[in-house]
Amino acid sequence: MERPLIQLLLIAILLVVASRLIFRGERFLDQFARLLSEPTIQRGRFSFLTGRSYVSGHYEERDVAVRLNLKRYEYETGYLVIALRTSLSTTLGSAAVISRILDSSGRQALDALANHKLFPSLDEGWLKVQWKPFGFFIFPGRFSEEKWRQVLRAMHTVAVSLEAVGNTHR
Repeated sequence: MERPLIQLLLIAILLVVASRLIFRGERFLDQFARLLSEPTIQRGRFSFLTGRSYVSGHYEERDVAVRLNLKRYEYETGYLVIALRTSLSTTLGSAAVISRILDSSGRQALDALANHKLFPSLDEGWLKVQWKPFGFFIFPGRFSEEKWRQVLRAMHTVAVSLEAVGNTHR
């Protein structure tokens, strides 16, 4: 009689631990959505299995799209992509974006992103940063409103700086 009770207790503990790890990503995206105006969260029927979910909305009147990809397979890593719409239609790698930002507010914004190990690129008008876990880290980890608000603010500043440079080269 004691053995089935221990087995049930172990199964219950495993289910609680697994659900906390699995739903951590879902909570992260819900909390990130609160930083945006008019947020829309998109989760497919199979997002639990694929680990992919999205949120879109606006930040400082710019379109924002966020993709959260949770690790679901052995050789896959989780990642978070944040994209902010610019008025530019070009594509630039990270080094090109960094080299074009010359104003002090833009440089400070780049430093703020680099402090979070985020390096912006421009892809057909979308300023993007990608965040991946490093070391022993349960992705996406605990949500920090201050950190992600700072990232959005820095991305907005970089977008403004890039647009100013882009408009002078036309």
